[in-house]
Formats: sequence, C-alpha cells, structure tokens
Amino acid sequence: MKFKQIPPDYFLTIIDRITRFSPANVRFKRVFDDVISKFYCSDKAKNLSIEETIQTAVFIINNSIKQDSNYNEGLRNILIELEKKYFNSNHESYQYLSASINYSGIL
Repeated sequence: MKFKQIPPDYFLTIIDRITRFSPANVRFKRVFDDVISKFYCSDKAKNLSIEETIQTAVFIINNSIKQDSNYNEGLRNILIELEKKYFNSNHESYQYLSASINYSGIL
C-alpha cells in the first residue's frame, strides 16, 4: 500500500479529534476520512467500504509512528467504555472503536 508518512505534529490533531465528545462513528469517520484523503496514494480512496476505510487508515496511522512502542489494548478499552457510558452504541461505532490503533505510539 502506498502512502505518505503522517508528520509527528499531525498526531495531535488525530488525538484531539478522536477524543472529542461526539459518537464514535462521527469522530472516527472524520479522522479516518481525513487521514485517507491526505496520506493515501490511491484513486480508490473514494470507493472504500467502512471496513476498508478503517483498515486503510489504521495501517497508515500505525505505520507512520516513529517510536518503537507496544500496542496497548487498555487505551482502546477505555474509549469503548466511555462510548457505552455516554452514547447509544451502534454497530458502526463499535467497528471504529475496535480499530487497532497504536495509541501508545501516538502519545
């Protein structure tokens, strides 16, 4: 997959948008669509399904992290618990929240 590396300062934007107070399907879709439109080098970016969008964006994000850090499932679980507490979860939100983003590496 061809993509441009995400600059380190852009990860602050990603974290800011992912942690805003809105349903997961809204905030993650915005972040993933933005990452794909800016950093994915393919004409197929506009015709991706939700699953392909998630997979592509997570691949770009995780492979743009410069630091060696282990994937931490605990941070993802915290986001899932907060989503359940404050919003009516739906299947699409759970798909986005289940993405294996390396939050530890971003932070």
